[in-house]
Amino acid sequence: MLVTNDDDFALRARLIRNHGENAIEANAVTNLTNIIGSNYRLTELQAAIGICQLDRLDNYLALRKDLALYLSDELRDIPGLDAQQNIEHGDHAFYVFPIKYQAEVTGLSRSLFVKAVNAEFPVASGAEGIALSEAYVRPLYLNPIYQKQIALGSKGFPFNFNQGITYNYEAGLCPVTEDMYQNRLLLSSIVREPLTREDMDDLAKAIRKVLAHAGDITRALGSSQTQSVQTPLEVANATNVR
Repeated sequence: MLVTNDDDFALRARLIRNHGENAIEANAVTNLTNIIGSNYRLTELQAAIGICQLDRLDNYLALRKDLALYLSDELRDIPGLDAQQNIEHGDHAFYVFPIKYQAEVTGLSRSLFVKAVNAEFPVASGAEGIALSEAYVRPLYLNPIYQKQIALGSKGFPFNFNQGITYNYEAGLCPVTEDMYQNRLLLSSIVREPLTREDMDDLAKAIRKVLAHAGDITRALGSSQTQSVQTPLEVANATNVR
């Protein structure tokens, strides 16, 4: 769903949602750039539910902001964790709550840290019930479509469209992004309804408990530095959560 108070944006969106076709209003658009579109039409039921949900949006966002900033304050004094802070000149929807993790400070690999913290909570009933997860999705240029440079058809279009030009999508292209994905980024999906500040307290306590026993956990379970990253979507799929 896209919401706007700009009539031109609204018209362009209506065209894009339907293959660039709108028999009544198409002539009103003079700039056809990026209008080709596809089939993005909502059903009537989806639209009706979406409109009702919009009435709840302000309350949802206010609660998420309160929980996220409360959790940020709770984690502020923990070495090795750099949590999302308030944004001075804007608002954050807190779709997820990001934390930058420093294993070299905590003495515990990111993978073991996530598993140990999650072990302090009940089994997740969905992706949004997972206290912590590693990273988000891998950098897009590391996906097969870019690594093999095959997209439309089987002969390399559009990567081979400009003859004499080669495209490099090798690992190392964006080292900071890759480091965040492989080693540092943590995400929590629990800063949302129907949870409360008490749940944020539980997460902060679990984190402090795990870090207080970092040495024992590493000695018992190993460093796990070579384990593959499990993103929130991959965790949900692995547990058959839908």
